[in-house]
Amino acid sequence: MQDYTKEPAAGPAVGIIRRVAETGPITFAEYMSLALYGPGGYYTTGESGPWGGQGDYITSLDVSPVFSVLLARQVFEMWQIVGCPSAFHLIEAGAGRGWLGKSILDKVRAVYPEFSEALKVTLVEKNRNLHEAASEALCWREDITGVEAAEFGCVLSNELIDSFPVHRVVMSGGVLKELFVGLDAAGSLADIEGPISAPELSRYLTSGGITLAEGQKAEINLEAGKWLASASSLFERGFIITIDYGLPSRELYSQERMEGT
Repeated sequence: MQDYTKEPAAGPAVGIIRRVAETGPITFAEYMSLALYGPGGYYTTGESGPWGGQGDYITSLDVSPVFSVLLARQVFEMWQIVGCPSAFHLIEAGAGRGWLGKSILDKVRAVYPEFSEALKVTLVEKNRNLHEAASEALCWREDITGVEAAEFGCVLSNELIDSFPVHRVVMSGGVLKELFVGLDAAGSLADIEGPISAPELSRYLTSGGITLAEGQKAEINLEAGKWLASASSLFERGFIITIDYGLPSRELYSQERMEGT
């Protein structure tokens, strides 16, 4: 995780510092949301995005078309499982450039012509600069909550949920505390310890049988469950495929990670 206490005075940092100065400390989840998705944020600035050989990182599609070929086969099997309906919706959340969804659509047209007549693709991407012209088979949306519910379909995401904003917590004096983002005496962003901002943070750990050691810091992603609830409500019968990095909770919250992830 980036050391946000040393942010340069550029991009969204100036706005975040001003926000904290005006309103007081904010949760790390709010800080992360502003840094990634706010004005001038990492994922919402520019028309090229951070992907590719000239960007900050590459994705599976930058390496090989095999990924989209396999997913096209999987989506075709899903269509068959629900009885080959006349309309089947594929929703790609966090679509970025749209390469994955568009590549799946191309592969379906080439290999499964009977399915291509039924397949409708919606690409969900917050950065409007990346949206392209819509067609009968493909359209763009800014948020998954703006997608109309349908009878049959699949929600697909690739490396999305691990970029959701997280809360940072610490076990301090035997009590779960939250690490907020505030300002130090020099006016720079700094950790500010305080009571947890939501009881869900404590329940998240206890429900998973997770006990933090004294002084141990950890991150909690409350948005993942909310997103899955929204995604699962889109279809009467359907599927969710989410591909991401992760670890079992026993490893993620082990005492070997005293400073979190």
